[in-house]
Amino acid sequence: MSEELQVPDGAVVAGVDGSQRSAHAADWAAGEAERRGAPLHLLYVFEWPAVTEGYDPGVTPDLRAGADRLLTEQVKTVAANHPGLAATGQMIVSHPAVVLVEASKEAAVVVVGARGLGRFTGPLLGSVSQKVAAHAHGPVMVVREQVGKLPGPVVVGADPLDPSTEVLRFAFEEARRRDVGVTVVKGAGRRFAGGAQAPDSAR
Repeated sequence: MSEELQVPDGAVVAGVDGSQRSAHAADWAAGEAERRGAPLHLLYVFEWPAVTEGYDPGVTPDLRAGADRLLTEQVKTVAANHPGLAATGQMIVSHPAVVLVEASKEAAVVVVGARGLGRFTGPLLGSVSQKVAAHAHGPVMVVREQVGKLPGPVVVGADPLDPSTEVLRFAFEEARRRDVGVTVVKGAGRRFAGGAQAPDSAR
């Protein structure tokens, strides 16, 4: 990472790359920032092939200018759609997942887009969104292109034998921000033989 990452403390961070799905994620992130009363910081991580190979001869001025132009246009679009929102942007030459995970240390939440790939592969996340969700230091929202009708309830998975207080607290906070209900889901790993009742803890 040649440039120094500069994330406003407590900002909502969104990764953008010029695609329609990232524009959708950026707009979603702007709404999150408004609900939280936080600034929005857009990150465009330019993955120069040389960086992947372990050396960096430098990005040409034309490529950097194009990347800066893309980011500037995205910031302007968000600002136009969300008047009064403090929105900034930064372009960094590195690996997208690495930068977004690093940004999660300072961000209130990181927002990334994920494309739908059809009936069978649609449930899979892209490599960047998957890595960020797995390794981030804070909350991550993966915004699919096929977002359903909103608002809806916040759904949270919980294991009564090992409840995650942090996850439940986050779910209820998000529901409060959206003025919606919470649905708590407990998945059963197996059926009980002979029609036996579930343990009291599961109920």
